[in-house]
Amino acid sequence: MKPLYGRPLRRFTVFFGLLLSIILLLGAFQAGPLIPALISPAYATTQTRYFTNTGTTVNTLAGLSLGTAQSASGTYVEGPAGSNYYPYFSIRVWVRNSSGTEKEIALGPAGNSYYPYFGVAKVTAYSAMAYTATVTVPQTALAPTDSIVVRVYVCNIGYNSWTQLSGTNFITEQLGATQLNAATWTITYYGRYNPGNTAAGDFYYGASGTYNSNIAGFSYTPSVTMTVSYAISGTGGSPTAPTFNYVKSGIGQSTTLTGTATAIICDTGTAWSVTPNPLTGSGTSEQWYSSQTLGGTASAQAIVFTFYHLYHQTLSYTISGGGFPTAPIFTANRNSVPTSQVLTTTPTGYWYDAGASWTITSPLSGAAGERWTTSSASGSLSSSTTTVFTYQHQYYLTMLTNLAGGTPSPSSGWQTAGNSVQISATAPSGYTFSAWTGSGTGNYTGSSVSPSITMNGPITETANFLSSSVQVTVTSYPVIGSGFLTVDGVAYDTPHAFSWTAGSLHTLVASSPVSCPGITGCQYVFVQWSDGTKTLTDSYTTTGPAAVTAVYKTQYQVTIGVTSMSAPILTLSALLLLPPSKTTTEEEAPHHTFRCLCNAKS
Repeated sequence: MKPLYGRPLRRFTVFFGLLLSIILLLGAFQAGPLIPALISPAYATTQTRYFTNTGTTVNTLAGLSLGTAQSASGTYVEGPAGSNYYPYFSIRVWVRNSSGTEKEIALGPAGNSYYPYFGVAKVTAYSAMAYTATVTVPQTALAPTDSIVVRVYVCNIGYNSWTQLSGTNFITEQLGATQLNAATWTITYYGRYNPGNTAAGDFYYGASGTYNSNIAGFSYTPSVTMTVSYAISGTGGSPTAPTFNYVKSGIGQSTTLTGTATAIICDTGTAWSVTPNPLTGSGTSEQWYSSQTLGGTASAQAIVFTFYHLYHQTLSYTISGGGFPTAPIFTANRNSVPTSQVLTTTPTGYWYDAGASWTITSPLSGAAGERWTTSSASGSLSSSTTTVFTYQHQYYLTMLTNLAGGTPSPSSGWQTAGNSVQISATAPSGYTFSAWTGSGTGNYTGSSVSPSITMNGPITETANFLSSSVQVTVTSYPVIGSGFLTVDGVAYDTPHAFSWTAGSLHTLVASSPVSCPGITGCQYVFVQWSDGTKTLTDSYTTTGPAAVTAVYKTQYQVTIGVTSMSAPILTLSALLLLPPSKTTTEEEAPHHTFRCLCNAKS
């Protein structure tokens, strides 16, 4: 038998290599390459895995760890005796699941004459040294609990007659991956041929140095479980459920979300998204929208994607009655968050939660005693609507009285700007209405009991009342007593107090002259009333408590004697007026003697 490394094998290898090169060259002119590019994704984990001397059991298989760090002590395993001069090493690779079932991975490159053995390396030295070979690994889907098993083989008997080296079940941990990435592995075998054992191949592993057998370029995509579901906030309508888009095993995938939390295995670090937003079924007046972040990088998390049922509201405001108040603010929940919007006079569309309660600023403030108010300042959103909020300009009417118990009408309150308002007042018992006293633009001041005012600004109106029974004292001066006055046809001694109804009219009459009591030749003569009236009769209107006085002056009788030597004595009588403050007795009355010439008569 010819050696395995002989010329026939070399010729076959050269021929196969040329054939593969031609195929690849032709593929470059096609729409795409015949063999996909072996590019590991950016989110892959790429490692060097070591054939260790550490025992492990994974997925029910007891073996040695194909670990990420070399073990402390090395060993070797000797292949069976053979007839070939030089031995060859190779590997085969399996995926092993948690139940212990294995599935071999079809390694490459294609056309390998040693199939299914790959990564073939020829051992030519007696002393242990490194020998390398490469192998192409296809992208292979994995479950998170899968592990990778690599077994090492030796061929030293005849062409393609391979034997697994004893105990070389090298196994990874459960990778927690979605895929073994398409990659080129570089396998380093430390070994030697042993001519003392008929070219047996010795395989060294388990430590650094000449035992450091390993696989470089080992690449996989770690998996992560995302638990996802969706919910609708707000009743009504039937939108289409959203789609969760993700990457698994390097391939974009999607699933329709439900209201039940579902575990989705994704490639770690890959992009995910939820579409569409708003959901299908939404329109210009109604939609189901999520304010959440609907995309990100896959990581272990549980997310409920909430879509809010929204109605479109077209809102604006207008002013009736003039003025320039601050714009109103409309507030309602949007995506369950209270959201305020300053309205304008131009109709503008906004989205708010279906069924949400809303409020709007009312009243709008102005100067003191001024405001603008709308008839509807709150409600709930049951559909898509167009609303214009009309704000009415108002002024405040303040209604007062000058005493407790008086009732003005209407009560104090807001009145529409520019409106005419009739006011009135009801007097309490024992009083009568007197007059209104007003202030502010459009007010009324006067005695009309029921006038109208115009609300051209804030107005204050005060109703004034007088007591219906007022005390009026009627007297005489400088003396008092009987015979001086009659009131309404009845004589009264002075002073005399009357209880009269406010506004009532009475006739006061002064007597004149009036004899001075106990004094001969003395009398009192009326001068005037205390209100300035000169006539004896005074018409008096009761306006409130008062004193009315008839003013008199005092007069005295004086006798003047005239003496003549040649004529009889003529005696004249006259009255001498004295001031009211002077009391004159008869003895004090002045006596004047005149000499006059008078013609006597028979």
